[in-house]
Amino acid sequence: MSRRVRIVILTVFMVLMGVVGVDMVRAWRVENPLRCTIAADADIITLENTSRFPVIVYSAFTTNDPIGSSRQNISALLFAAQSRKVKGRKPYELIPPGGRFQQKVGPVIDSRSLRSANSRVSYGWNSRPRHGCRVVYYWCLDLLPKSWRARLPYPQMTKGSAPLLPAARSEGSGDSHTAG
Repeated sequence: MSRRVRIVILTVFMVLMGVVGVDMVRAWRVENPLRCTIAADADIITLENTSRFPVIVYSAFTTNDPIGSSRQNISALLFAAQSRKVKGRKPYELIPPGGRFQQKVGPVIDSRSLRSANSRVSYGWNSRPRHGCRVVYYWCLDLLPKSWRARLPYPQMTKGSAPLLPAARSEGSGDSHTAG
């Protein structure tokens, strides 16, 4: 193989790696990716991904705290990774760009309280590249000796909060799936 062909192949490879790298950097941290709505006639809360990148949601809670940070006023658990470790189910939800995740509110919860002006959804999430770092972290924990495990930096999930808005009547478009 001539030197010119090797340089062309290397250049094409570097350009392709640069495109992937730029996409990963742009998707690393998406600002406020979820919009949360509650249906007027049904007890269904919808999390909609408004970003251009997939979002992995680990947990979501409703609260009546105005800033969404207090765990004392949690009125409904939408889903949590610990409670979803069912055989064959992953402990998170991948919401594609423009996609939706719907969760029915349990019968114990008074859904009228969720329709108040202060209702918010607090959620733990990551972008796909950050989720990949978490997967590699847990993979490394299994391989490393116990004395080295404490030295690994823990990849935190990103915490977000969004107001719980009333749903529009025509919410039929977009990818969605419902968990019960």
